[in-house]
Amino acid sequence: VFDHAWADAWERAGGQYYPKLQVAVPFTPAPGPRLLLRDPAQAPALIAAIEAVTDQHGLSSAHATFVCPDQLPAFEAAGWLIREGTQFH
Repeated sequence: VFDHAWADAWERAGGQYYPKLQVAVPFTPAPGPRLLLRDPAQAPALIAAIEAVTDQHGLSSAHATFVCPDQLPAFEAAGWLIREGTQFH
């Protein structure tokens, strides 16, 4: 969730990490639906729109965090990198 180390490393390498687009609606550090859709078939169009907004505004990247498992295939199909993580409670 907190990517300060990535931002620091990228900036030391000459890049600009921020601003970025963050998809986390509603924000919670637990998996949930991040694409708020009635029709799952609209996921590719929404992901394409996220990418277009990122490009149009010159943002460094777009991140969708804690995506629920049933929405992951849509992000994978669009070529997004999927984060693997483990939480211990």
